[in-house]
Amino acid sequence: MLVAGAGFMAQSAHAAVPTFTTQLNLIDSSSPFGNDIWGKNTHFVDHFVFNVNAAGDLDAGFYANQGRVDGAKITAFNLLNALGNIVVSGTGAGGGWNISSLAIGSGDYTLEVIGDVTGNLHGSYAGTLNVSAVPEPETYGMLLAGLGLVGFAARRKAKKAA
Repeated sequence: MLVAGAGFMAQSAHAAVPTFTTQLNLIDSSSPFGNDIWGKNTHFVDHFVFNVNAAGDLDAGFYANQGRVDGAKITAFNLLNALGNIVVSGTGAGGGWNISSLAIGSGDYTLEVIGDVTGNLHGSYAGTLNVSAVPEPETYGMLLAGLGLVGFAARRKAKKAA
């Protein structure tokens, strides 16, 4: 029983228990996210769940020019897959974290923000999630075929004119 319990604990050791979870709705491939956490010295793990219908290029984060961090120290910023495994960890420190230009497939994902309140009463942060479409390989094939046909037609026309 002790061995089974240790195995279970080892599997869940990397997954932080969320203290706040909300669903993000991507409007025009974008959504704001953030939270206001009350209580000095409060540790938080926030999960922002979203769905991507087609393969895309993900950019997410909070920056001085795009969002804010006030009275909170962010210690981790992760993208999790539907199983709760880390796909990528964001880069940054304190108030400026980001995940940029990451190709992702369709499916359910979670932005995970982990940190501590450092303000006297509360801490807050806000950022933006963007997912832009990435062309499918078939699109490139069709583009090349179309360019080939245009080139063939132009060559044929040039031969007729000569």
